[in-house]
Amino acid sequence: MARVLAIDAGTTGVRAIIFAGDGSKLGHAYREIRMFYPRPGWAEQGLAEIWHKTQAVVSEVLLQAQLAPSAIDAIGITNQRSSIAAWEARDLRPLSQLVSWQDLRAADRAGELQTRGFFVMPNVSVSKPNGSCATLPRLQRSGCRYPTTWRMETWLTAKLTGGAHLCDHANASATGFYAYIEGNWDTALLDAVGISREWMPQIVECNGRLAITDADVFGAAVPIAALCGDQQASLFGMNCEALGATKCSYGTSAMVDASSGKSLSSAARARTLWSPGDWREMSADLVCRGSVITAGAAVQWLRDGLGLIRDAAQIGELASTVPIAAACGWFPPSRLGTPFSKSRARE
Repeated sequence: MARVLAIDAGTTGVRAIIFAGDGSKLGHAYREIRMFYPRPGWAEQGLAEIWHKTQAVVSEVLLQAQLAPSAIDAIGITNQRSSIAAWEARDLRPLSQLVSWQDLRAADRAGELQTRGFFVMPNVSVSKPNGSCATLPRLQRSGCRYPTTWRMETWLTAKLTGGAHLCDHANASATGFYAYIEGNWDTALLDAVGISREWMPQIVECNGRLAITDADVFGAAVPIAALCGDQQASLFGMNCEALGATKCSYGTSAMVDASSGKSLSSAARARTLWSPGDWREMSADLVCRGSVITAGAAVQWLRDGLGLIRDAAQIGELASTVPIAAACGWFPPSRLGTPFSKSRARE
């Protein structure tokens, strides 16, 4: 029976699950990933911590399932998108923190690019290179590869394989650098922000024999057979192939996604859903999105920031003690997503 290792590297944490060929779960492990706020509006995570915790959950889930790495037939990776980081191409040494999609330091830069005719929001990667990670000259001198979403899947794939530099269409579409019609990187935007095409990962299909793990790293040579951004992956996993089929995922943020066929009429909210040539020949390969920027992150803030709860699970019990009418209230998050993007909602 086939066994698949699924790695879900989100904003709040990373989990690993092993599935058997019949869909049953053989093991599950999870670790939180810390978020750092060096200044108001800034949000960063550590690349090294992400990798170490990915290694931890993979080791734990293999132990739970009582399987050796060689017993895994394929690995799939899904991940948070639209963040950005830099590492050295030769030895995969981190050169920066991960600058999260939640980070607002690039709001002015996004506005500047918009005046030049580029549709760029503060949360996408294209707005962040000059104000994050490290200076571009330093990165150039180092010869590093500069992944353009935080490229969580690019980072994990590189670490698992010893250097493969890959990104799928779904993740690429969330960077702001993606040219929808060409299905490749937007060279005009790359030039506008001063990023070399050589720093960009190769865009590959969402599924297939995409890369092979390094046996010295993973413990066996196993195919990485799927890469897909978390929101697109959830829509795919819920079989939302029909035009207009919609799902809402509640995580760090809450994302409402609807399959929109092959039309680019809603390009302002569009993201690639899954790449052409998918094995299921899905009828929809674009998605429109509405985003609630702060959902689960608010619960984390109540726990870690305000200390009102000790465990996230307490939030439901706490909410149930308050009458609905009395509970009606709001607080402004760092920014708003839908229906109008406002990067400085608290001001």
